[in-house]
Amino acid sequence: MDTNSDHSLKRKQLSVLDFFNKKTIKPNNDITCEPSQSQSPDSQELILSLNTTSTINTENEKEPIGPIAQQSEPEQHMPNEFLGNENVPTDNVSAVDLSNSIDIGYFINSDSGIDDHTKFGLLEHCWKPYKSFQYPFSCHSKQGRDERRYLRPNHFDQYPWLIYSESKSGLFCKYCTLFLVHNKGGKQKSEPLKKLVTTPLTKYAKLLGKDGDLEVHNNNLYHREAVTRATDFIKTYRSRDKQICNLINSERLRQVEENRKRLKPIVETIIFMGRQNIALRGHRDDGNLIATDSMSCVNEGNFREMLKYRIKSGDTVLENHLKNTSSRATYISHKTQNELIDLCSKEILGFILDDVKKSKYFSIIFDETTDISHISQMSLTIRNVNENNEVHERFIGFLNCHDHVYNHDQNKQSNADLDIHLLNENQMNQNDLPKSEPKLTGEILGNTVISVLLDMSMDLSNCVGIGTDGCAVMTSLVRGAVQQIQKTAKYAVHTPCANHALNLSISKSSNVQSVRNSVGIVQEILTFFNSSSKRSYILKNVLKGNKRTLSSLCETRWIERHDSFIQFQTCLPEIIEALTSISEWNDAVSSSKSKTLLAAICNCEFILTLYTLSMVLSVTLPASRALQGVNQDVVTATRCIEEHIIGVLKDKRKNCDVGFKNIFEDCKTIMEKLDIDIKLPRITKRQANRSNIPSSSPEEYFRLTLYIPLLENVLEDLRARFLDKKNKTVCLIIQLMPCYVVDIAEDVINEIIQVIKEYYSEFRELDTNSITLRGEIELWKSKWIKCKTEGLEVPKRALLALEECHSLLFPNIRQILIIVATLPVSVASAERSFSTLRRLKTWLRSQMGQNRLTGLALLHIHRDIPVSTDNVIDRFASVHKRNIDFIL
Repeated sequence: MDTNSDHSLKRKQLSVLDFFNKKTIKPNNDITCEPSQSQSPDSQELILSLNTTSTINTENEKEPIGPIAQQSEPEQHMPNEFLGNENVPTDNVSAVDLSNSIDIGYFINSDSGIDDHTKFGLLEHCWKPYKSFQYPFSCHSKQGRDERRYLRPNHFDQYPWLIYSESKSGLFCKYCTLFLVHNKGGKQKSEPLKKLVTTPLTKYAKLLGKDGDLEVHNNNLYHREAVTRATDFIKTYRSRDKQICNLINSERLRQVEENRKRLKPIVETIIFMGRQNIALRGHRDDGNLIATDSMSCVNEGNFREMLKYRIKSGDTVLENHLKNTSSRATYISHKTQNELIDLCSKEILGFILDDVKKSKYFSIIFDETTDISHISQMSLTIRNVNENNEVHERFIGFLNCHDHVYNHDQNKQSNADLDIHLLNENQMNQNDLPKSEPKLTGEILGNTVISVLLDMSMDLSNCVGIGTDGCAVMTSLVRGAVQQIQKTAKYAVHTPCANHALNLSISKSSNVQSVRNSVGIVQEILTFFNSSSKRSYILKNVLKGNKRTLSSLCETRWIERHDSFIQFQTCLPEIIEALTSISEWNDAVSSSKSKTLLAAICNCEFILTLYTLSMVLSVTLPASRALQGVNQDVVTATRCIEEHIIGVLKDKRKNCDVGFKNIFEDCKTIMEKLDIDIKLPRITKRQANRSNIPSSSPEEYFRLTLYIPLLENVLEDLRARFLDKKNKTVCLIIQLMPCYVVDIAEDVINEIIQVIKEYYSEFRELDTNSITLRGEIELWKSKWIKCKTEGLEVPKRALLALEECHSLLFPNIRQILIIVATLPVSVASAERSFSTLRRLKTWLRSQMGQNRLTGLALLHIHRDIPVSTDNVIDRFASVHKRNIDFIL
């Protein structure tokens, strides 16, 4: 430190003249300055528009969490109704007022007092400095020069009782303001207590030290007594059975327990029906459940009938509840059903989000479809690796995209952590769209996903992966949903669905004319049999001991066509027999159509194409099924495609003579049984729309025009989709897997270190020092080289590598492996949720509400997550006041 700085830190000795000049300075020169006051009015209004309210919940009253309900992290700001009003009313302060603010300044000098619930909320959820908080300062005149004294974070760390009131612009003691018995102190107990108690401390010149304001207050007797009273209050409040009102009124305790037992069978019934996907409502959802006419044949719906069945089975508690309780307190109406379903979904969602936040890193998987009532539904799924190194892909909700984006009541942004630029951009894009055409562009879908995650209090800086299909709306580099999400979740890497890419590669087989024609013929035959009951009856009788029906070709998933082609190939003689029988009917339509189909399939080109395409699908089917598993990671997917599919197809292309000869011999056998001639198609030089390759035999012709083009088209597309290293980040970090690290080169290590420093430098768990990373990677490499030399198995999956990666020896590599395991492989989980959507929202249930749909989907999908009826009842009682008491 230089001499000038040393001199500025020392206290300058004052002369007599300076001393008397100092005495003449007016005392009102000490002013308190807030940095936020320098902001423009427009910026203040914009920031205040993002402020959200917070709800104080007790230990048994958990805050509802949901993908559709808009909630946010508590921000210590004035509620909207108090903005611009310095004289905040403090009368009739209650727990309801507390839901709008937790600034203790609103409760100073309250005339009517503060209830216990509000006091507990102020103590447990008091103001804490948030990330964007600008610490205030006070200006003091010293020797004719203004100096600033700032409030610092260490003040709050050293004195936990210290809180800052933004409404009063000063410091308070949270214990003395709430639990002080007398407002006077001093030796004679006659001086009114002001600083930190009834008036804010706004001068920060002398806070610390022996004679500092904070230390003096901390040592006062009245402060220590207030701390003791606050500690006793918290213990009593948390132990509800020890509260005086409950100890005196034992009858109330008994009544509350009885009321909870009454509601429990209703909650259990809803949970059971949700788990089993049983429709609850019927034609009647009101009226007395226990009717006088016990022989009534009216169907009142599954839920009410299930309650009747419980009563008949001996549930006396439920029977007494429905007989003796007022009609306003039976809690079996359709509105109460929706409320209880929503509370069950929040219980499940809370369990999922707690697990995700414990594991820190997560990936988001989303896809969009249209349900049976023509509503655009977005499915959201979160993938994470928990503390036990187990991968979970858990569905978190359906979202009505148009309703969320274009319904202004639901589209209000309620999360103050959402970036202002992103909010303005989202609103601008929506305003630009014409009202007559509610488009769902990639930007809108991306902003929708961001807003839902922020409403769930998810930290987007911990989002490391995004999983979608390969459509342009999702993956467009200009206005895609992935690009929009990456603007906020800057560490998220897009990993396209491997199954979707594999399906698109297999679809390249349609470039071969004979394959395209044969697939169309198979589809026509299946439609021919399925569209008529008498044709289907003939086919079933002909199949006999074989499978009684044929699977239809999937319109979207080419991999799923394998089973259909295998069945068709196996049952080809029976299918020809059924078509021959139908061709002899008097029905002109059926007979003529069957003769046309017989002519199409009774030729060597169709049979050879059928067997060749089945061979290719038999190679890709096992890989497709493996990639749909939750425990798969990007390393497994890459090796599966490169080694299994591409490797096997390359060998078949290399040995095409032998491979096609085997297929040709099998086809020759079946064609001899069916009396089908093996012959070459007509070849002329002038034909331009069909293959005209000169050949000496049918086997050579079909090998050159069918077998080889099919393999080359599929291989070319597979290489373009899976071997083209477009995502450099993923390609480099997977090199740390044991199966790759044994052969890693020095230049690759340098690239890996550079990528980690560039993309993951903000993660606290990662030490991005180049020397540390290099030493750790070299130690990790030597470990697996030694294992490979000794003949031990080298892990090929991220989860297996995690088990061998010690957190003390390889802390950085362990975090990278967790990120690799967290990256999504496919959107199969989203597709499974769409299957659940079809089971839930049927024709008879097409008018189901969005919250009810999401709640039932969570209950039905997450059967492994327990739902506590006691917690549901606690949530039910805490939402608003009930006609009967369920909690103390």
